[in-house]
Amino acid sequence: MRVDSPGELLRDYHTAQVPTAASLKKFGGASTRREELLADKIKTFLSTRDYRVDAVCVACLWVGGQDPPFTLADLRDDLARPRYVLYLGRKSCPLALPVQAQVVTAANLREAFEQAEFASWPGDLPAARMLGVHWEDGVDAGFEPTQTIVRRDAVVSRVRWQFTNRSEHQAALPGRPDGEG
Repeated sequence: MRVDSPGELLRDYHTAQVPTAASLKKFGGASTRREELLADKIKTFLSTRDYRVDAVCVACLWVGGQDPPFTLADLRDDLARPRYVLYLGRKSCPLALPVQAQVVTAANLREAFEQAEFASWPGDLPAARMLGVHWEDGVDAGFEPTQTIVRRDAVVSRVRWQFTNRSEHQAALPGRPDGEG
């Protein structure tokens, strides 16, 4: 992924309702969310979440394996005419710009970014001071990583809620995609 403009954080307040442990025990447990909310005592939790808004990013996908279920052209066409509103993280934060999906042939990530051509972005978005490029292990990026972060978010088992390590590499590149700055 290439970050052309980092955008800004939007803080969103959430409320969550959950039954007390005693109420669940008295109720005999709950196997669905509806059953949880039927308990006689419900607690409400307040929390905040941050979402990134007005960011401009370029994502790069590539074909893996011998016979993928969808081609890159299929994905491009579906992104051009989505069935539902596209959003990242929260439905109340839909994409502000149309997706400019395209298929290119390249030897590595750097070449793919160089070959892709995008319409210029609106002038009211925050300008990028540095372009950031992010990729995972096993990807021929064509960039020298300036930083590697180990994240423990690669799913091993959803049933046992187990995760393992994944390395994410980053490189910072000066300038803007439109050549200004």
